[in-house]
Amino acid sequence: QDATRDFLTSRCTSDGVRNAMVSERGYDLDLYHALCGELGLASLIIEESLGGFGAGDVELAVVAEQLGYFLASTPLRTHVGAQIAVMECAIEDKRSEHLAQLVSGEEIATVVYADEVARDFGTELVVDMESGGVVLSATFEQVLFGLDAKHLYFFVGVGDSADLVYVDLEQDGVIRSVIPSLDQTIPLTKIVLTGVFAQVISDEETKTRYGRARSRAIMAATNEMVGSTQAILDMSVAYAKDRFQFGRAIGSFQSIKHKCADMLLETESARSIALFGAWLASQPAGFTSDELEDDLEHVASMAKYYCSRALSHAAGENIQIHGGIGFTFEHDAQLYFKRAAFMNAHLGLPREHSFSIASTIRNRVNRKR
Repeated sequence: QDATRDFLTSRCTSDGVRNAMVSERGYDLDLYHALCGELGLASLIIEESLGGFGAGDVELAVVAEQLGYFLASTPLRTHVGAQIAVMECAIEDKRSEHLAQLVSGEEIATVVYADEVARDFGTELVVDMESGGVVLSATFEQVLFGLDAKHLYFFVGVGDSADLVYVDLEQDGVIRSVIPSLDQTIPLTKIVLTGVFAQVISDEETKTRYGRARSRAIMAATNEMVGSTQAILDMSVAYAKDRFQFGRAIGSFQSIKHKCADMLLETESARSIALFGAWLASQPAGFTSDELEDDLEHVASMAKYYCSRALSHAAGENIQIHGGIGFTFEHDAQLYFKRAAFMNAHLGLPREHSFSIASTIRNRVNRKR
């Protein structure tokens, strides 16, 4: 945590984030390569036998929180998300092959989950047994950091079972274009595939782990959201101490005190559920305990629901505490407000996760009856 924080303090300043936003790529490629090369973060969760550090989701959560705190504009999030998809859903020989080429982070990977965007080839792919793949044409409307990505992983299927498909984006038939993003620190790309070769790298057994892969990605995202919420709280408290009105720091007014206290409560509660989910995600698939009834997908929905609401509330209160200056483009409050709006929708809206939570609870009640 200290190493990541110290690194980002000097390398990911407000000016740096803003310069990345208006750059041709829309993100800081040099920062990404430094995170991979100097800190080795692209290797963090990959096992040592493949050249990684062999860390787990808890260590990933610690890093993700710092990335969210500084609004680091790098494709590390989606690159690690692709690693998680491969780790969980690829067959063994493909798993080793693909993780080995993703371990350094030099070749950027991105991942699209089954419920994120509409595709025009339906929900099933017919695999050519002779070539081991498929030739497909498809359009992906909103791919995170897709402009420079070499590897695209996406899921095809419905429910908790989905095939993992891989496409090399450097082949002919791939057209990419930048599309506007609400959060300018997270650039989006439209990718059009026309007659490209793709490989299905999952089988009937591994495709059933789709839910676990998505849940692990959600837990990384929620810890990143906790980092942004903490940054907003720190920003609000610092301003409340420094801004004087009527001869007093505005932080001495009860209304401001209550806002900051509520934000602190929500930040710590969000951190609690996000770290618990990361710990649960670090356990082997099928982990059970007599003292633990919650499963990973249920906890992931709980974390995404609560952390989304906490971040959105804090981002709005931050603008209120700052007053008029909080509405301006020149102030960083708007950057965190836009990040909150983006992350609110990323990997499922809160209302979608609330339905999942309610369904799980209802099923448990019915079983006990």
